[in-house]
Amino acid sequence: MTYPFRFNQWVNLLYKGKDTETWGAFSGKWMVGMISLEYLQEEGRIHLFHIYVDKEYRRKGIGKKLILKAEEQGKKTNAKALTLNIISGNAEAVLLYEKIGFKLIELKNKKMKM
Repeated sequence: MTYPFRFNQWVNLLYKGKDTETWGAFSGKWMVGMISLEYLQEEGRIHLFHIYVDKEYRRKGIGKKLILKAEEQGKKTNAKALTLNIISGNAEAVLLYEKIGFKLIELKNKKMKM
């Protein structure tokens, strides 16, 4: 799945895909961030296919915590890698992923695979 994608594609993958999970980050009862993972066991990796933090809650470490939690899950499941796709113009997200340790694998049609 590439980004941007249609919401119904995400819902179909989430509910029909038995190897997917979505986690939320909350402030009280309000969900302020989320991350969706797809376990690609044959490839030995976890793909992060949806990461979002509410604009009012960005730059507070929420995105980083969600990604680090996914990294912990990768270790528990013996995944060899975490991957994600991103639009190359999203400099703020690229900076976050690089700070965490993601490396650029491929640049294709203005999309980055990390």
